[in-house]
Amino acid sequence: MKVAFQVPIKSVPSVRVKNKNFRNFCGKPFFCWHLDQLNNLPINWDIYIDSDDEKVFNLIKKKYNRFKFHKRDKWYASNDSNGNHLINQFVVKNSEYDLICQTFVTAIFLSHKTIKECVEALIDNRNIYDSAFLVTKETGWVWFGGSPVNYRHRDMNGLPRSQDAEYYKETTGFYASFRENIQKSGCRIGEKPLIYQIEKMEAFDIDNEEDLLEAERIIKSRKSNA
Repeated sequence: MKVAFQVPIKSVPSVRVKNKNFRNFCGKPFFCWHLDQLNNLPINWDIYIDSDDEKVFNLIKKKYNRFKFHKRDKWYASNDSNGNHLINQFVVKNSEYDLICQTFVTAIFLSHKTIKECVEALIDNRNIYDSAFLVTKETGWVWFGGSPVNYRHRDMNGLPRSQDAEYYKETTGFYASFRENIQKSGCRIGEKPLIYQIEKMEAFDIDNEEDLLEAERIIKSRKSNA
């Protein structure tokens, strides 16, 4: 079973957090927090930094010996591309791998242990699942597109207790899919995904400046309690 990881790090500046991936954060470049975790994964799993910019590759080469590099076309570095586009273009150019994993440096507290366990669970059950992604279990009433998702608002008996209205929230930090699934659909989640539940702290994702400040507070708290 040949396993590859794709770690997108685009050169296009972040819209919501200026220079997010490369700024100094709690003593080291921001991207190092996640790459330090990936560096502990099994050595036979190939990990590719995916970028359109050789400067990104050179920066990472100065800090790590582990990683491989995938040069993407310019369009895939734009804000118009999404995770499905990225993983599909990676598979087109790296079709020798059986399982492709996609993970993001914004998943700052996601541990290598959790990633390894999820990948191994998917491999061990490949006769059942074609892909995997991480979730947290949440409770409450959810609306999307102007309609309720997990209760019947026009039914007198359709209102559960909020603590019983459970749903799973996708973390957006890690995905894994067998090559044939991606080649078939162009998507990172297939028809039979393994929905892998994790703790909320590991699901933390940096999306804006407030998230960055909260992550900094958590890291400083951990250091003071160590």
